[in-house]
Amino acid sequence: MIGLLLQFCLELPENGGLGLRRVQWQANVQNTTSVKAGLRMGFKQEGVKRWERVVPAAGGKPNTTERIPREGDPRRRDPGRHTAVLGLCWDDWEDGTREKVRELMKPR
Repeated sequence: MIGLLLQFCLELPENGGLGLRRVQWQANVQNTTSVKAGLRMGFKQEGVKRWERVVPAAGGKPNTTERIPREGDPRRRDPGRHTAVLGLCWDDWEDGTREKVRELMKPR
């Protein structure tokens, strides 16, 4: 599915795509499976957005930051998360990632 979405997003309109210049992948930094999936599909890790979002404690998400927010934080009991940011741009796509993705999409 990821490969099909990348093709649709990054191919030029004359080839049936949207012609976007960039696609972004975000995942919890502790979700290494998701980060590895993005890397396998040709995304490049660009950085980490620290404390990018609050994860409500009621959600029971185990993969959040271990650090307790500062005293006085109105959502102190809700853990936060750091988010890995990966990007794939049109020039990466045309410089070999397209072929890599097509190879990964072949039936086994």
